[in-house]
Amino acid sequence: EISHLVESIEIGETGYAYVVNKEGTVQGHRNERLVLDEYNPIRASAQDRALAPLAEVLQQAIAGQRGVAQYFFAGNDIYGAYAPIANTDGWAIVVAMNLNEILSGVNYLRNIIVLISLALVFLGGIMAYFIGNSIASPVIDAVKHAETLAKLDLTQDVPEEALTRKDELGTL
Repeated sequence: EISHLVESIEIGETGYAYVVNKEGTVQGHRNERLVLDEYNPIRASAQDRALAPLAEVLQQAIAGQRGVAQYFFAGNDIYGAYAPIANTDGWAIVVAMNLNEILSGVNYLRNIIVLISLALVFLGGIMAYFIGNSIASPVIDAVKHAETLAKLDLTQDVPEEALTRKDELGTL
């Protein structure tokens, strides 16, 4: 009966809920084997140290605490929220979801930020090239003309665009 109630709780694609009694034995879960086998992660953690984080979550939940935690179970990184069930003798409910599903939005956002950053770096490089070229080109032209004058070649006139400039290069 309890398994049917928690089975109806769905969060995202991988999320589910389960109920444990005051000893930590699973009383309701979408995986009915855990209920039928009276699976107790707290006791199972004595043989399998990988279950220690899950056992700690359940101990906090049946002690009446509320919170969130990350643990590893059945080959998956799980992020779960736990709380005691009111008017029961130490029973608790845990709502769990695969960490990859939770972080999928963050991963997507990270990829978008990386793409935008690369695009901005590319555009910045193009802008730096054109700005640098607009500064360097007149300086190079002035140096070439100065070299021509240094060779005492007075046959070339100063280009008109250099004469009409209103900045330091125009003065030079």
